[in-house]
Amino acid sequence: MGLDMKGLERRSIDSSTVSWEALLAKLKLPVDPVMAELYRASGPLKTILAFQCAYVIMCCEAAKTRAAERLTQQLGAAHEKLAEFRRLPDGSECTSPGSSLAPSLAIGIIGCGLVGNAIATTLLDIGLAPSQLIVSTRSPERQRELAARGALVTFDNERTAARCHVLILCVLPAHLPEVSRAVRKGLTPKTLVLSVVAAVPTKKLRSLLESDHALAVSADAARVRSSLRSAEPDAAAEPDAPPTARALPTSTLLDHAASSLFADGAACTQLVHALGAMVHGVEGWSAEEGTALCLDSLVDDPADAESIGPALGLSAAPPADDAAAVAERAAAMVRLQQRFVWSMTRNLT
Repeated sequence: MGLDMKGLERRSIDSSTVSWEALLAKLKLPVDPVMAELYRASGPLKTILAFQCAYVIMCCEAAKTRAAERLTQQLGAAHEKLAEFRRLPDGSECTSPGSSLAPSLAIGIIGCGLVGNAIATTLLDIGLAPSQLIVSTRSPERQRELAARGALVTFDNERTAARCHVLILCVLPAHLPEVSRAVRKGLTPKTLVLSVVAAVPTKKLRSLLESDHALAVSADAARVRSSLRSAEPDAAAEPDAPPTARALPTSTLLDHAASSLFADGAACTQLVHALGAMVHGVEGWSAEEGTALCLDSLVDDPADAESIGPALGLSAAPPADDAAAVAERAAAMVRLQQRFVWSMTRNLT
């Protein structure tokens, strides 16, 4: 079976000194070196995906809040219109108890394995109210910790999709077509769908869901493995542990998450357009105004938004492809990555 019994005896494993969790991790470790390296990289990879989803949701909150503020100014006393804007896909209302303006985002997660659980935990850790989180999983009884923290844990994919503003798909690639057929019944143009499903790009995801407001997020596994090899040894690791057993600091994981989410100009524009779900239904706005508000939710300085938009080709003028334009596009991506790292660092500490 590939288990080194002599090695286990030599280390004198004792239940009083070695945690059962650590022992189980050793037993799960593949014998093949390449597969073992991938297995050890799975921890950082799921954390990176969780950081990306958390940041997009923070941007959704910002976009929804700014849209609500502008809508209130435009509509004045038309409270019925504002209530419609806040309404969930299934017709119920979801408002923030701490503000008369900002709607409280309802977040749904379908699939709660290692990645789904990491995303749910990260969202709660950065301040999402448990009442805002719905988790649909085949084994609700296994998610006792999330349920204990106040999240709603169920197994109803269609209802979960209809009860949230942002839906996160964390299922196996083979299950995605079936899940897509179930959830798209509950989706509206006001629903943003994020997917961490491996090897399913944004274009295919949108086709499966029949929605333009869907976005696939991913992590660069090769780059993570390279970082693990060059990382400082983990004090908790065994002396003879391979380099990929070393831990990566949060700052490195955030850098990886930012560079993958804003990998190139196309990835940046896809995210901005996906955020359009947060402002859908606001009357009297041009497409350019909606795009500008979504971009504004990604940056702090309005001047940055004014310069980043044209650099990414989000303005009315067609994007240029000369050397200066390429340099501006690269600088815009760096600013978006820096904003990601700064925002997430502030919320994680």
